[in-house]
Amino acid sequence: MATLVKGLVASVMVIFSGVARLISSPKEEIHNYNDPQNVLLVSPKHKDGFWGLRHIKPFVGKKANMPSLGLAIVSSLCPGNWTKRLVDMNVRKLRNRHLKWADIVMISAFIAQEESANEVIRRAEALGKTVIVGGPLYTLQHEETPGVDHFVLGQAEDSFMRFLKDWMAGKPKHRYEQERWPDHSETPLPDWSLFDLEKYICLPLQNSWGCPFRCKFCAQVKLSGGKVKVKSGEQFALELEHAITVAKWRRIIWIVDDNFIGNIVTVTKETLPWIIKVQKKHNYPVKLMAEGDMRLASHSETLKLMGEANIAKWFTGAETPVDECLAETGKGQNRGVDMVESMHILMRHGLMVLLGAVVGFDAEVKRKDIFSDHISFYRSIGAPVVTFFLQQVYPRTQLEKEMKEAGRLLETTSGDHGVQLTYVPMMHPVELLEGYIRSLKYLASPKESCRRIALFLSHYEPTVRKRVGLHNLKDVRATLYVITKIGMSYKWAPHFWLLMVETLRKKPKALTEMMEYVIWTYHQNRIYNKSIRDARRLIESGKLDEISRPTAVEVISENQVRETEAEPILS
Repeated sequence: MATLVKGLVASVMVIFSGVARLISSPKEEIHNYNDPQNVLLVSPKHKDGFWGLRHIKPFVGKKANMPSLGLAIVSSLCPGNWTKRLVDMNVRKLRNRHLKWADIVMISAFIAQEESANEVIRRAEALGKTVIVGGPLYTLQHEETPGVDHFVLGQAEDSFMRFLKDWMAGKPKHRYEQERWPDHSETPLPDWSLFDLEKYICLPLQNSWGCPFRCKFCAQVKLSGGKVKVKSGEQFALELEHAITVAKWRRIIWIVDDNFIGNIVTVTKETLPWIIKVQKKHNYPVKLMAEGDMRLASHSETLKLMGEANIAKWFTGAETPVDECLAETGKGQNRGVDMVESMHILMRHGLMVLLGAVVGFDAEVKRKDIFSDHISFYRSIGAPVVTFFLQQVYPRTQLEKEMKEAGRLLETTSGDHGVQLTYVPMMHPVELLEGYIRSLKYLASPKESCRRIALFLSHYEPTVRKRVGLHNLKDVRATLYVITKIGMSYKWAPHFWLLMVETLRKKPKALTEMMEYVIWTYHQNRIYNKSIRDARRLIESGKLDEISRPTAVEVISENQVRETEAEPILS
């Protein structure tokens, strides 16, 4: 009885505290929508995953990977009489004084920022602020996040502009979804003035939207459509020039296209010549990074122009060395391709390659040892950096649809590429995680990492132009930090110094690239060692034994993949 009374009292207290909060912080009513507004743009904190580059930041003296391109575009689209401030929570803390100043709080977020974004919404709602959200997190989610006044989804040039029109008319709606693909001429120059750019490693720019392929695990077709839409070379050159001359950017620029060579003809004939023109005009002030598919290796003209454009790094999704698994996931562009030789071609054309791979396909149970297949693959390529993750189910993908229909869906991804089983695998979960641990140990090994760097250097022919200037002092800082942090570590030192001597003896012009890869592999080592610990804890918890596994292996054929591929929101 006493327990029941205590429970009732606690419930009443919770109710009254909620009522008191609502009374003390009512939603601030906007009487005239044409009045000037104080707008706080917020980029929530990312979870600590691979692409947060946590263990790279100390070497280069930065706080975050890159600023939010979405918020930079939205800032440029805001009315001129709105006063804007920005808080990137990956760089500094969001204080209550920031929220109290604002009339409107705008949030743009990826899935890996969900936890932080929810906390920002809660705090803004408690202070009675108008909350507006956008970005991939909200475009892909199945259920609306509570506490949000306006969802503005898809390309801002369409949905945000319609929202602003209704706002000025005093009749903003709760939800705006993308209705058309805007012309690239509607995209303004990003507003970098709100960001403290000295805090970032990379600066993002976008040249195209969309990908011509339909990988089942990928959500990009839902976000960007299946038709590749490329900016004019002149427009992208203007954005690049703006970054160099107005934002004064002198480090790496990441072209964050879904697939930089999605329309390889336009990129070769228009985009790259314009980039080269800007680079030559300013004496090659920046290096660039891009991402795309394996077809690049068969296009020598494109590769030559990429070298002239100072594109130094290339991320590509190999996913798996096993053809049956490529067929299963709809990765037809990698089938029938000698991926090892393709990677070596890219290296010979001056590209530092970062490789993406996943494990957890149904067809893997037919292999004698899929994990040895992966390890042999990376060793043959000489790929120093491999983002190797368990396959994850993203919302609104073909993979999610299939797993739901098969009753195998456990949850959707948290977005940080951590140790998370989002579906019931064909392989026994314990066997899957034990093999995953073995693969991560290989990738994280200082000895094996330095061996892969050495093999990379044996194929690599430097083409990147390195401008001499004050920014080179940061390279000196990074080098000194590598020597003290890695060169004096008992686990790394013998392999690092052997690699250093071999590089100076055989390929001294690639010393910068060697040092960069050492930093990347050190980061990889720290991230994967954490994943190994997480995987072991999951195995030891006994939770995996509770998962009911499928009784039959059904590998999706190429034709079935084409027939069942997910439709984009807009084609």
